[in-house]
Amino acid sequence: MSASKPLESGKVRIEPSLNKNEEKFVARRRNSVLQSLKKLQIKCSKDEVPNIALLGSGGGERAMVGLLGSLVQLQKTSSLLDCVLYLSGVSGSTWCMASLYQEPDWSTKLEAVKDKIIQRLSGPGVSWGDSLAKLKKYYYGKDFFSMTDIWAVMVIPTYVKEINEHTLSEQWDQQGKDGKDPFPIYTVIDKQSKQRNKGGLCLSERKTES
Repeated sequence: MSASKPLESGKVRIEPSLNKNEEKFVARRRNSVLQSLKKLQIKCSKDEVPNIALLGSGGGERAMVGLLGSLVQLQKTSSLLDCVLYLSGVSGSTWCMASLYQEPDWSTKLEAVKDKIIQRLSGPGVSWGDSLAKLKKYYYGKDFFSMTDIWAVMVIPTYVKEINEHTLSEQWDQQGKDGKDPFPIYTVIDKQSKQRNKGGLCLSERKTES
């Protein structure tokens, strides 16, 4: 691999404060959460709106479908999904999140989005030709090519039935200005910190940082 290739991977900002874009989003989303809580006859002031987060587990396709089903049920149950400020996941749950956040304002049309995802999961998989073409693109376009890239291109598409090339920045352009959906946090592991501190450190890669 050539060391002269541009490094395209995003950076994770490690600071004690929120990104300014996220602060603006949270302020807008809290107004929506406040109105939803009032509909549920839960009284609180604007300064007391709780930071409610929904966390999805790992577990491949099972985790993906499980989170999707949970979100649908939350929306059907007195629109509880509208009370959620943050939506976070790891591994299989992020597959669900990546599918959802392709759709602008997905929580306002969740039933239709769910049907679209289920239809895709029930359809044909990604062809080996398309997977190999994507793998070749990764190989020649990255400074660091690893087994993670092979896993992402050759294994995961057999479950999610697509090669998702959307970026976190694109999601922010579509989702981050209205606050109609929960703010997504894609959970990653800081490998260097894990190796250094033995106990490990879990970081949150917020979409506004890419």
